[in-house]
Amino acid sequence: MAQAEAADGVAPVSEAPRLALDAGDRDWTHFLAYGDRRLVGYAVADPGFAGVELVVAQGARRQGVGRLLATRIAAAAPGPKVKGWAHGALRPATGFAAALGGRPVRELAMMSSRSLLGPGVPPLRPDRAAPPVWPLRPFNRGQDTESWVVLNAAAFAAHPEQGALTGRDLDRRLAQPWYTPGDLILAEAPKLKGGTSSAAGYVWVKIEDPVSGTGEIYAIGVHPDAQGSGLGTVLLDAGLRHLVERGARAAVLYVEGDNLPALRLYRRFGFEVSRTDALYAWSLNERDR
Repeated sequence: MAQAEAADGVAPVSEAPRLALDAGDRDWTHFLAYGDRRLVGYAVADPGFAGVELVVAQGARRQGVGRLLATRIAAAAPGPKVKGWAHGALRPATGFAAALGGRPVRELAMMSSRSLLGPGVPPLRPDRAAPPVWPLRPFNRGQDTESWVVLNAAAFAAHPEQGALTGRDLDRRLAQPWYTPGDLILAEAPKLKGGTSSAAGYVWVKIEDPVSGTGEIYAIGVHPDAQGSGLGTVLLDAGLRHLVERGARAAVLYVEGDNLPALRLYRRFGFEVSRTDALYAWSLNERDR
């Protein structure tokens, strides 16, 4: 996978399947293709085959390896349809998906900032605080796990990957070497009857390679009851300020290609689309089974 990423300029497999592979998660299905006693192709499918990812070694491309893997995927799929990612929407990947009869059904945009503090970028305001009704505080592992899972599911109810994260998925991410306490920030909701409180939103930032100087707005989630209130802007500002405090000079984030309000918000903060991942869907050919 590292060789393919170096050749293509984009990682062929995303974070979720890599975490599942590291953890030995048996809900995911893995496919291997060998040639001349070496691994020449790999594919991975999530439990519902709704996000298949496939990579072929550079020296083995255009030799039928990808189609062989696609045939194996068709044989293992639990239903009549499969969805697969073309990361970076590279022409060979989109052409391969089209050759299988696939059609694009979703886009995920990667947005990059020119500089967190550069010319033309709205200045980060250290004096900008969350509204009193939404005080910001760091995530407390263990104490906040259950409420975060509930909040995340509500905020991303229409998102097939993010909204399905469980406490186990959260723990896997918190155990990664890039996670630093304080990188996950919660916005508390108003006090409820009985003296309890719940989270209205969160922002999570990530710096995988401190040397690069680039951080990531890993996720921003706002509860449906707080959407449209400006809390998303407050959380984005807080996340960017936290990245600056950690030494980041630029930032990236991912957003659904049809999420126009979020795209407008991120552009106001100096982000522009730098890459697009395309998800293709196709019906399986019975003769390939």
